[in-house]
Amino acid sequence: MRTPESYVRSAPQLADYACRRSDKCPFMETKTFCSNCTVHCYKPEMRTRIREVMAFSGPPMLLVRPLMVLRHMWESLRERRRLAKVAKAKASALNIAAAQCVAPTSPSTKMSKLFRNLDARHNLKPAS
Repeated sequence: MRTPESYVRSAPQLADYACRRSDKCPFMETKTFCSNCTVHCYKPEMRTRIREVMAFSGPPMLLVRPLMVLRHMWESLRERRRLAKVAKAKASALNIAAAQCVAPTSPSTKMSKLFRNLDARHNLKPAS
């Protein structure tokens, strides 16, 4: 685990990286937090570092800015619920589309269709 001193030393670079990522984010107007975003534009290493910083600084924030922490928790929960609802709707749409598809035919039926198509292509009459 990292010490508070190592967080302080790496803070300027991490803050600069986070600001650059936020400036280039195409979803910034509509999303709440990067952790709720569908597209993760942070490098895996930087994402890990951000999570470490959040885990380290999150609990003291409850004492320093309790309303901000509550808002963050509320927005995160609301976003997770919204994403779950969207995923459920997509799954439902896929299930409906799959149910409307024609049931698969047996191999013998497929073969007879294949032979009929070949016969028609070569102008052959079926044997009686």
